[in-house]
Amino acid sequence: MTDTAELELVSTGELARRLGRSQAGVRQLEAQGLIPRSIMIIGSGRRVWRLEDVPAIERANRKRSQQPRREAPSDV
Repeated sequence: MTDTAELELVSTGELARRLGRSQAGVRQLEAQGLIPRSIMIIGSGRRVWRLEDVPAIERANRKRSQQPRREAPSDV
């Protein structure tokens, strides 16, 4: 584990920018277990990710975007 004095963090907004997704999209990937869980900052409730996890998150995002989308059920 990295000493917290050396821990580099990325905000949800910055991660969303790097992935080309919305912040809600980043939270959705996290909720689905497709990217590592964020770290919540006590007091502010902000969520951040470790900078060292960003390459793996980017790979997961690319893999997710390459999968075909499921069609919505038809009411016909």
